[in-house]
Amino acid sequence: SLILENKSGTEAVLPGGLSMELSADEILLGTAQAGQLGTLPQMVTAQALPLPLPGMVELANGWVIRADWAADSAFSQISQNDDPWRAFGVLDEGEALWVRPFHPGERFHPLGMGGRSQRVADLLSERKVARDLRPLWPIVATANHPVWIVGCHLDNRARVQAKSFRIVQLTCFRI
Repeated sequence: SLILENKSGTEAVLPGGLSMELSADEILLGTAQAGQLGTLPQMVTAQALPLPLPGMVELANGWVIRADWAADSAFSQISQNDDPWRAFGVLDEGEALWVRPFHPGERFHPLGMGGRSQRVADLLSERKVARDLRPLWPIVATANHPVWIVGCHLDNRARVQAKSFRIVQLTCFRI
């Protein structure tokens, strides 16, 4: 019945300590303790947390977001980055970083979309992030706008150009 309902992010506990989770494009079977909520990054609470530079913020389930200055990174390395769990962005002088979930109705300017905006909720849906994971999905942001929808997309306002200064490397990983 869970599969027939076709609601992404739903979970069922099965006999023998097993669980089944349904996402937009897959069915996950595993132990009840090892569900998807433990395998993807999530905020511990909806409260915004300052991200020191350099420094890190701990997320739920052993995930961490780390920020470092990337002064030694070559532009070619930055522009060819294909790791969804690592992003490079530019900060203005005096800007601070925060890790927070998205706000309902919030929009960002995806890199490569010519300055057009998109709702963060729509991006998470397109990227097949389970509905139950979206409310606490981490976003690295300044006080004014999102910088990186973690694991998904960089905001165009933080894009690195060949002559950019104040480049930050953001990494999300599980320890």
